[in-house]
Amino acid sequence: MKKGYSRSKIRDEIEVSLKLRKIFEDLSLTGALVVVEGKNDVKAIRSLGYSGKAFQFCGAGGGIKNLLTTSINYGRLVIMFDMDETGIKLSKKIQAAFRNSGVELDFRVSAKVVKLTGVKHVEDLVRFADSEDLGLPFDPVKVTVDNRK
Repeated sequence: MKKGYSRSKIRDEIEVSLKLRKIFEDLSLTGALVVVEGKNDVKAIRSLGYSGKAFQFCGAGGGIKNLLTTSINYGRLVIMFDMDETGIKLSKKIQAAFRNSGVELDFRVSAKVVKLTGVKHVEDLVRFADSEDLGLPFDPVKVTVDNRK
């Protein structure tokens, strides 16, 4: 067991990990385009089971112009930017660009993830995907844990 982690803390971390996987696996089925800031954000959501289309806003191939072009094929964009100054500025930029586009901008998934985890940077979600980061000798997704009986 990882130092400083009680059994209940580990159980809570496993529950959060499983809920995150459900969120991202369900999101994969919606056909929405998930927009994140960078490549580490893409890796993080993939590590949690997201298999749909992801758009990296910052870096090569990103930006408003390319997002506007890419979004033509999607009715809904799920915006998952970091909850920091940069993420807030980028969110406002996207809201302004898509104001009359008819494309739904969804910030609810991001808010739900922050509320569930307390994590404000998308790339940090990867810790919930890796059993080693939780200090576990097993993959929590493959084991059902219920000590509340």
